[in-house]
Amino acid sequence: LQQQGVAIIDFKVPEGKKGGDECNIRLPSGVTVKVKVPEGKLPGEILKVRVPRAALEQRNQVIGYKIPEGKSAGDKCDVRLANGQVVTITVPEGKGPGDVVQVTVPAAMNQVRVPPGTPMEKIKWTIPEGKGPGDQVSIELPSKMTLNIRIAEGKKAGDVLELTVPRPFLDPKFREKQALFAQQQRQAQLQQQQGLAAIPESAPAPAPKKANKKKKGKKKK
Repeated sequence: LQQQGVAIIDFKVPEGKKGGDECNIRLPSGVTVKVKVPEGKLPGEILKVRVPRAALEQRNQVIGYKIPEGKSAGDKCDVRLANGQVVTITVPEGKGPGDVVQVTVPAAMNQVRVPPGTPMEKIKWTIPEGKGPGDQVSIELPSKMTLNIRIAEGKKAGDVLELTVPRPFLDPKFREKQALFAQQQRQAQLQQQQGLAAIPESAPAPAPKKANKKKKGKKKK
């Protein structure tokens, strides 16, 4: 069952939990939300719980990360994603500089949406040596964003191409701005989750406030 912006899911009270205890619910998207078990509920009972639909529908994405020089098994590494956010990983045993490891992150964290109407800019790019028709090349822009292109037929190394890219991608501080924006979004989502995830479906919804009506005085005869 789904309402606007909210989904209703079944949750089985785990063993050892009772009324008043908090439980973590791991959603299929990988997001974890908290719910407070209502008084009188026992292990094994099924609750109807309201959660933000956005948290339920979130998807994960696997990306490759190349371990930098100077890092070895057990060391912490900061992985900067496309939208400017940073996730910290621990280098697995047996891995070292130059090795590529798989990192799972929420797909939304590794995507940058370009809103309609975003100004575009033309840049010139020279095909590097050893590249030719059909090859796919990654171009790093000033913002550290990566542009993937496929070299067209008839083009060769040394040819100059004119590429059209979103103007913000040419800003060296683009990722910093994206990280700040993403942080604001996360805070808003947390506020929404705190307001919805801990409310079992059995709990009564807050009654809407009634407007105060002025009592009409009796007319004097």
